[in-house]
Amino acid sequence: MNIHPKSLKSQLNKANNTTEPLANSTSEKVIRTFYICINPPFPPIGGTALRNWQNISILKKLGPVGVFSISGSHDKVHEDSFSYPPGVELWQHNYLTPLSRRQELLQSLERRFIPHSHYFVNWAYERAIQEKLKVSIDKFHPNLIVVSELSLARYFPSVKYQSCPVIFDEHNIEAPL
Repeated sequence: MNIHPKSLKSQLNKANNTTEPLANSTSEKVIRTFYICINPPFPPIGGTALRNWQNISILKKLGPVGVFSISGSHDKVHEDSFSYPPGVELWQHNYLTPLSRRQELLQSLERRFIPHSHYFVNWAYERAIQEKLKVSIDKFHPNLIVVSELSLARYFPSVKYQSCPVIFDEHNIEAPL
């Protein structure tokens, strides 16, 4: 999602049906971006985290950014390497609940026998995290939401209720499909 700040401003102006300019001066509307991603974007260790951090860094130039990240329970062993991203107004990281062996087996069977189901879309979803996401969005009051990965698709109902543009940014979307 290589964002150019000027083109993003014009796109948001169109999406908001306004001629009022966005960002950078006191008379302009500030872009408050809420960025949702898998795994913490900071420190940018590489791959997806690096791409997400680059996007967040560009968005910070346009206004405040809130980050909501989700990762598997197995990532808790790396928790001490995560740190609050600099210049981010709000950051909330969430761990998925560990699955029992039985739940893992059921998920494996579901992937094989339920045609409308897709592991990549289902693995990162939990109703409790969806509720936390709604609370964080309401607290931050964004006027732009970026959903960074296909595995976050089940959280769309939480972001669609906001009356602001939503950008779905999946790099190499064909890989998981």
